[in-house]
Amino acid sequence: MTEQGASPPHYREALQIALGEVDLARRFYFFEDIASTSDFARDLIARAGGARAAADLHGTVVVADHQSAGRGRFNRAWLAPPGTALLFTLILDRAQVPAPPLLTLALPVAAAEAITRVTGLAARIKFPNDILIHERKTAGILLEQPPGSGVLLAGIGVNVHQTADQLPPPSHVPPTSLELELQHAGAGSVQRPTLLAAILQRLGTLLATPDAAVDLPRRMNQLCDTLGRHVEVTTPDGILRGVALSITPDGALMVRTDAGMQRPIYSGDIKQLTAHHPG
Repeated sequence: MTEQGASPPHYREALQIALGEVDLARRFYFFEDIASTSDFARDLIARAGGARAAADLHGTVVVADHQSAGRGRFNRAWLAPPGTALLFTLILDRAQVPAPPLLTLALPVAAAEAITRVTGLAARIKFPNDILIHERKTAGILLEQPPGSGVLLAGIGVNVHQTADQLPPPSHVPPTSLELELQHAGAGSVQRPTLLAAILQRLGTLLATPDAAVDLPRRMNQLCDTLGRHVEVTTPDGILRGVALSITPDGALMVRTDAGMQRPIYSGDIKQLTAHHPG
């Protein structure tokens, strides 16, 4: 594993030690302050070029202590003060991982299961890619496919150490941090290097599972907090309302609309209503 970039020594060294035990992490870049780990990953891809760029860059992890232009889905800003969040992008060779529909399941499942294992908190998934603790968002995931590159970029941000006044403004999903939830539970703390290693280790295991096509949808259905709820989905065709029923094997959210039709939702802005559907 190689490491590059300026960073606080204690955090950089702890990350390097933690990632040294993770097979999926083959190369490591760390920055104290950067615009976006995803943008840096894209620059790496552009500079590498060539037919073997995807294979050579597979397992590259780009970590930042702070991002000035971090973003999530729909180009929404991801804001966190320095030293408070786990912020990273993982480069994956499309030829070495399952197809994107399964990867969209593996990433939130790995993050949720790793958070639960490390903290003891019951992490749940808001479809398709938010991680919730007690119905509050603590993590978000963005999977991107740079055109013509043969790679996938998995960006993950986790609110770890934020105090209540450091959290971003509430949206329809109120924010939280792992530290706040651990305090409420009267439990201990969590370290970002430990959490990063746990997420990547769990992801590597899930991606290597021989029956991943069966196992990942099953795990997603078990962990998905959206199921059984009335939802409001903003799609290119308009707003759809209904009850979330299940996650399909190809990664869609199956919704029974208020008109009684069943419709798979592959993408869209999903608002999870507060009460579970009674039937």
